[in-house]
Amino acid sequence: MTSGPLRLEISVQKQVIHFGAPCQVLVKLSNEGLKSQMVNKRLAIGYRDNISREIFADLINLDTGEPARIDAVDYNRNFSPASDYVYLQPGETISTLFDLFEWYPPVYDGTYRLVVYYQADEPMATAAPPDVVSGVIESNQIVLTITKQ
Repeated sequence: MTSGPLRLEISVQKQVIHFGAPCQVLVKLSNEGLKSQMVNKRLAIGYRDNISREIFADLINLDTGEPARIDAVDYNRNFSPASDYVYLQPGETISTLFDLFEWYPPVYDGTYRLVVYYQADEPMATAAPPDVVSGVIESNQIVLTITKQ
């Protein structure tokens, strides 16, 4: 994972979530460095092994240490145009909100560790400028309890 001037932070309103209720995850990408950083402001959610996304997540079952079994969404999204790439100035933050259960709905209840990742230089992102921040940036971890009741 890349470390550097960009920081990725996630938060949720509740850490105990019931199936059927939304689980809104706020994702903030901040430039804590002294120089501007080229980023993709779109911040589209997707999956690690899929293309055309800037944000993806790991949802790990704390009891087993294994990735959660989820019902993944089949999506087809265009790659970002050049206009989605902007300079994030020192001290600036961009953010997005997504519903975890729309993208990573676990099949089983339980206690999970959520980590979100940002990447703007995936190999097929041909419109990415050469000075875009490279690598994968990891967020903080949040423990969630997902219940049926």
